[in-house]
Amino acid sequence: MIVARSRQELSGLRGACALCIGVFDGVHRGHAAIVAALRREAKEAAAASVVVTLHPHPMDVLRPDRAPAALTSADERVELLARHGPDAVFVYPFSRETAALEPEAFLESARPPGAKLAVLVVGYDFRMGKGRAAGYDELSALGEKRGFRVVRVGPEGSEQPISSTRIRDLIGEGRVAEANDLLGHRYLVRGTVVRGRGVGRTLDFPTANVDVGETRKLLPRNGVYAVLVTLPDEPEARAGVMNRGVRPTFGGTDPTLEVHVPGFRGDLLGREISVEIVERIRDERAFDGPEALAARIEEDVREARKILENHQI
Repeated sequence: MIVARSRQELSGLRGACALCIGVFDGVHRGHAAIVAALRREAKEAAAASVVVTLHPHPMDVLRPDRAPAALTSADERVELLARHGPDAVFVYPFSRETAALEPEAFLESARPPGAKLAVLVVGYDFRMGKGRAAGYDELSALGEKRGFRVVRVGPEGSEQPISSTRIRDLIGEGRVAEANDLLGHRYLVRGTVVRGRGVGRTLDFPTANVDVGETRKLLPRNGVYAVLVTLPDEPEARAGVMNRGVRPTFGGTDPTLEVHVPGFRGDLLGREISVEIVERIRDERAFDGPEALAARIEEDVREARKILENHQI
């Protein structure tokens, strides 16, 4: 799969192409349905399938005071979109200049330069171009003039549309298992391991302190979670426990994200890991001292293993 961060990086795609365009924050089940339709239409048209994901979020550019927290960084979005098998993902650099483009010019700026647009796949409420001028009807009319088809994907039957806002609310409340049902995958956090205080090692529960980098990345409510952790150079994820909070037993005040991977004793400092959050175990709270905390972490590890053994997604 091609990952492009400029239009020129798509120049190797020739012939026909099929596009879908959107933010795709979270890459939830509704987004997955759009990408699945894109692949079907591309195959029928003998075209390359290209997902165009806008970054940063248009609200970050146009109304930063009202911009939502991010469910995915650009890299996380690419990783999740890749699981659905398009031929290319274009991380489109959204700006005030691109927001001012008329619909036809916007489409031109998203199209691989060496390919002809054959199919545009859109969500049920998709709009694009200056002032959100073009929806399905306007784009269909443009397609008749320019020689491409527009295919609309929407919720079927009585199914309610999946809302990124609802997913954000659930994650913010710590209800990650419910959010995962809407996402269709486990909530993903990628970050670099940074140096911590080393407290976990003194308790015989060493932790990796994870810096997610993306300041707008939504992290779940403080607490302890069962997670799956993918470490560098390891294809299979390991069971783990994540603590999101301030470490009140030791008088901490700054929020941290720490991950314990039972049985792992390697050095991860400066390396990137992926954490998939499965289910909340408990609230973070202060304990009477290190021994009481260590005993509780041992319980957390047992509980996490039980959760992950029964995990289905």
